[in-house]
Amino acid sequence: MVTPARYHVLFIAPYPELAEVVAKIAPGFPDLDVTIHEGDLSKGLAAALTSMDVSYDVVISRGGTAQLLEDEFALPVVEVGLSPSDLFRCLVQYNPGAKRCALVGFSNVLEPLRDIAAFSDFDLDLFEVSFADELPLVLQTVQEGSYSLVLCDTFSLPQVRELGLNAQLLASGPDSVSKALMEAQLFCERSSDLLSKNRTLWNLVRTQDARFVLFSNDGKITYTNVKEGHDELISFMREHLGERTDERLVFQLGRSLFHIHKMPVESGGENFLAFSVMHSQAPTNAAHVGIVRGNRSDIEDEYERSIFHITQASQELAQVLAPARGTTRPILLAGEPSCGKEQAAQLLYLTGSWRTRPYVRIDCSLLTDRSWDYLLNSPSSPLYGQEVTIFLNSFQDLPDARTRLLLDAMRRSGLPARDRLMVSVNASKALSAEMLELLSENLRPIMVELPPLRERGDLTQAISLCLDSLCAEAGTPRPIVTEEAFKILCEHPWPGNYAEFRTVMEYCLEHASGGGIDASCARQALQSSAPYSFGGRTDSADAGSISLMRPLHDIERDIVKATIERCHGNQTEAARILQVSRTTIWRLLKD
Repeated sequence: MVTPARYHVLFIAPYPELAEVVAKIAPGFPDLDVTIHEGDLSKGLAAALTSMDVSYDVVISRGGTAQLLEDEFALPVVEVGLSPSDLFRCLVQYNPGAKRCALVGFSNVLEPLRDIAAFSDFDLDLFEVSFADELPLVLQTVQEGSYSLVLCDTFSLPQVRELGLNAQLLASGPDSVSKALMEAQLFCERSSDLLSKNRTLWNLVRTQDARFVLFSNDGKITYTNVKEGHDELISFMREHLGERTDERLVFQLGRSLFHIHKMPVESGGENFLAFSVMHSQAPTNAAHVGIVRGNRSDIEDEYERSIFHITQASQELAQVLAPARGTTRPILLAGEPSCGKEQAAQLLYLTGSWRTRPYVRIDCSLLTDRSWDYLLNSPSSPLYGQEVTIFLNSFQDLPDARTRLLLDAMRRSGLPARDRLMVSVNASKALSAEMLELLSENLRPIMVELPPLRERGDLTQAISLCLDSLCAEAGTPRPIVTEEAFKILCEHPWPGNYAEFRTVMEYCLEHASGGGIDASCARQALQSSAPYSFGGRTDSADAGSISLMRPLHDIERDIVKATIERCHGNQTEAARILQVSRTTIWRLLKD
């Protein structure tokens, strides 16, 4: 009867010859169940990640691969070294004439050979690197040294050969492999009780449906059974190791959507961060159109870059937003286009108790048939999620039939009570009385009417703050604004609100003459923002030249054309002003 091995060892062999040596030596260690993977550096790391759902007790590798694994994983890593016999074997085989020879590789590989190189009869020079990006400079010195032979580790070997030098692999022999396996066995025997407990824990974890990644306090992976898109996913988790808080996150990779629960864990006096991962997949990438998921860090970055925040609009609107703070009821944000409804929703999210949960923006004007079907019918739709903030942007752009279906789906699924819901409309009058009644009956929202930019009492300060921010971003000095220019800008009705405001400020900076913004510059900047007058707030010649007694599609196409002309042919700028995608611009012009 064969006695089963007591300990599980993962051996990452950076080159094929080492894997062959391990296969021959490993049977001599019956207490070790040795799994061999071949691959250097990134391949070795990928192999280790793929194998982490098996309860290995120790990992063995060599050189830079061992160093990388030790940096990434909390599991003990035993390194296969180089013995004096390994070096002499290579020298006899490749340098029988005892000519001048260089040894090139990672410091942890070459360290055992330092004394031999210094005191042997061979003419040997060591060139050690600690990090991969140091190698090109070292190789420049080696190339200038006229060496007859260069013995390298696996990482440096191909790069030395590219220089046309006589390079050979400095390989570990049977003695070094046996020594590493013996060291691994001794470690396992000394830690057998702890290893047994860990193995029981990991076997329990593997029975769960969710995937897990466990990080030690110093950011090393203790355990993972994540396989789908693991490189990008684990990198995303590493970005969220900073705060030891209970947090729910989302991560999207193509059609794949990962719902992640981050939890602080304490065991045996040690602190860990555990990430549990649930994976779902949309039928196509098109199913996500108009649906954008984010986490607190994403929303913070977006909010802090907004002109709404830069101009300190939140202070001006503190009293307006006060009824919406702390409420569990849905919030209806109403106001003119670009008056800050989206930023107000972000601010309420960031200052509320749900900021450690995902934030989902659903742009009603961008939903396609596929994304609409995904939104209503997919089990992974944000409408059926748990503990998320959902912001329905431009709710008035949904056709009446879809509005009814969406309200019914939210009511039946209990979304208003389960999640944080915010809805924006361009103005309360943008919805029919019937739709407003349906909205009120199904959601019972708190109504918050946001004032337009022109009603702010601190427009002069807003202009100054905006210019300061744009100049700091561009690394240019702040221009002087004349009193008349301030007056012209403050008296402008700003039909495009914050979107127009930013465009005008950028124009002023670009066309400031003599380091200053004068009245002429201000007027030209406002003329450049004429596309915003199509909303009907001004009587510009452009607005009057567009006949309204035509199909809506023709009117939209003419507006796009006029906007592009005002933007001097810049379609990207036109798309930003009109708040549509470049694809929408292209489609309207094509049709």
